[in-house]
Amino acid sequence: MKSIFLLILSLMTGTESLTEVNACWEGWVEITTEKREVKIVEKNNCTTINQTAYRTAKTSIRCNYSDLDQSKIKFICKADNYTCKEILTTQLSKRSKGKFSLTDISTGFDLSISQVSLNDAGVYWCGVKEKDDSYRAGITKIQLKVKNITIFKRYPTAGTSLRLFCKYSANISSLIKFICKGENQNECQHIGNTTNTSMKGRFMMKDNKTNRTITITLREVTAADSGTYWCGAENTDKERSNIFISMFVVTVGGMNNSLIITTVVLVVLLLVIILILICKRCSHSKNTESRASERHPAEECVYEEVQEHQPAPVTSIYATANNPTNDTTLLEYSFINFQSTSDNKADRESLNPRSVLKYSQNPTNLLI
Repeated sequence: MKSIFLLILSLMTGTESLTEVNACWEGWVEITTEKREVKIVEKNNCTTINQTAYRTAKTSIRCNYSDLDQSKIKFICKADNYTCKEILTTQLSKRSKGKFSLTDISTGFDLSISQVSLNDAGVYWCGVKEKDDSYRAGITKIQLKVKNITIFKRYPTAGTSLRLFCKYSANISSLIKFICKGENQNECQHIGNTTNTSMKGRFMMKDNKTNRTITITLREVTAADSGTYWCGAENTDKERSNIFISMFVVTVGGMNNSLIITTVVLVVLLLVIILILICKRCSHSKNTESRASERHPAEECVYEEVQEHQPAPVTSIYATANNPTNDTTLLEYSFINFQSTSDNKADRESLNPRSVLKYSQNPTNLLI
């Protein structure tokens, strides 16, 4: 590739300016004009960075630049056959594009990739270019691999202890194990490792090399402990990313999910029992009323209007008594019957139905 660059430079005549590119010989340069001479400067420590990302997680690629490249426009692209398609560049104010976002740092920038998928695997280049796009040069090569990782979800209750287990393979048994917190495994904050079993008071980490299992204990969890945790092993090769074993998504709640389910089930059962008792009571009441109606049939009541009758007026009755023709020395009796038409019982009782007239020898004396 070096001879190709020299051939390009030798063919470029009548150049107006000279541009120096600090790149690897295994890198690449695109020249789009014949009015500029490009001088390639070889970097002695130019190597390929091998990096691993994990599906559905978030990862980042760091692009560091030398002092000679700080004044140039920086970009990152992904190799696609014979071209390298730009993803983002420092030339534009917009620093995000879909699942990619660019963050400036003192030595260059970081490219973040969210929701990593298998399509994100491949070769990426950190590069520089001129403002007039007269050339582009790839400076650093990153080989990104995408792997699957076991994801566990935990829902501890606030105030309780959380225990996490990480099972690792035999090939990393001798490496130092660690745990960190953060959505991006390349930027997660380290909490501690197996060389320090007591971490920040509430954390404890033990490595059982016989069973090849890491046990992480977090005491008295709070809502602030919610988040994404990674357990992994530190890679001794600085050109390679750390090895991650498992990912934990922790959500601290105010009540245990099992306790919530148990409470809901008990409430539902209580409501069912209450409804059964109410139905039985209503059924018993209906049966009682039915039996009572059979024992005491309904009596038909006949109502008759009572009319008020005015008492009949008292009628005076007169009778003429004659002297008897018989012997006057004997007492004679005559009977007179009186009939009353009055409806009043008191009036009827006051009138004697039979009155006796007694005659004496003295015609002037009339006894009743």
